[in-house]
Amino acid sequence: MTEEEIKSRYAELVRRMREGCPVNYEAQVEKLYRLCLMPGMVAIDVGAHDGRHCIPMAQCVHPGGTIEAYEPLAELREKLAMRLSTTPELKNTVNLHAWAIGNSSGQTRFFRAEGDLGYSGLQIREYDKPETTPVEITVEVRQLDELFQGSRLDFIKLDIEGGEYDALSGGRRLLDQFRPICAFEFGGRSYRAYNVDEGRMYDLFSEYGYTLYDIVGNALLTRELFVCSTTTGGLWDYFALPPDYPSSNEVASGMCID
Repeated sequence: MTEEEIKSRYAELVRRMREGCPVNYEAQVEKLYRLCLMPGMVAIDVGAHDGRHCIPMAQCVHPGGTIEAYEPLAELREKLAMRLSTTPELKNTVNLHAWAIGNSSGQTRFFRAEGDLGYSGLQIREYDKPETTPVEITVEVRQLDELFQGSRLDFIKLDIEGGEYDALSGGRRLLDQFRPICAFEFGGRSYRAYNVDEGRMYDLFSEYGYTLYDIVGNALLTRELFVCSTTTGGLWDYFALPPDYPSSNEVASGMCID
């Protein structure tokens, strides 16, 4: 694939959106973990929100598996806990934690996005809705390497409004030890608030032998292609498959859209 091919494919995604038939990227993320997660597996959900992905991830790994879910906003944790309480087997599958995830540990400021809580994060990102207002609160932040002490880890999903690189930087031991599949957002309107250069995410995964894909299944095999993807516009969701993953071709094919 070339940069021109990426730009052409993303232009088609934008055209679909303008014509009223956009790709459902949240459904694409769900498609990914439904392809990859099986009963007994262990996954981490960073930015669990009210459970849009945490609950179906729990369905995938039940019985015998575990989801470690992290959500620093109390009202969202309470909503997720209430949803889980209606399905006892899933409640016992999900361990819900109050920490924010980053590359340091301790108390820190956190910006609660009044008007659209999904845009909340450790930094103030660009907001889609002009009425969204950041309100500073204090939360506890931790590193994944510090928190996770399990014996297996199969999947990490991250959606924390630009803080994904920092969260993964604080989870290098997990990438090195377990080689989990990773699904993550990486949009310029959010990650630039963290002073992250476009290529650093590629560099981090490349260090551990991963292959990067956009969420519609295009392989981004070079740093230049990944940077082109993140700066062209059209999508902002990606996944990374570990080296020697036996079903790479099947997963990538399964993520393609009509």
